[in-house]
Amino acid sequence: MQQHCVTVGVSVLRLKRNKLTINPKSEYCTSCCGSYRAMYEWSPRNDDELRLDEGDDVEVMERCDDGWFVGLNRRTKQFGTFPGNYVQKLWSVYNTLWA
Repeated sequence: MQQHCVTVGVSVLRLKRNKLTINPKSEYCTSCCGSYRAMYEWSPRNDDELRLDEGDDVEVMERCDDGWFVGLNRRTKQFGTFPGNYVQKLWSVYNTLWA
């Protein structure tokens, strides 16, 4: 069984058997985490993966070394992993639109 542990605000989220639990004491990675927008659709292949539809806003909590992100889909309220190249940092989306 796979378990993820990620930092969010002042809490640690744990995903185990698709149940999310919150534990205190942690730091938030503001440089790599934050609001992102899905640029493409992603269909999960494993239980711990997050479904994305184009245009979904996602709160990224961790960027892994293998290029996968961990986050919460704001539309579906689901939590999981997904490929980082399917999303773009939200401020970057706005800069592209208004540049």
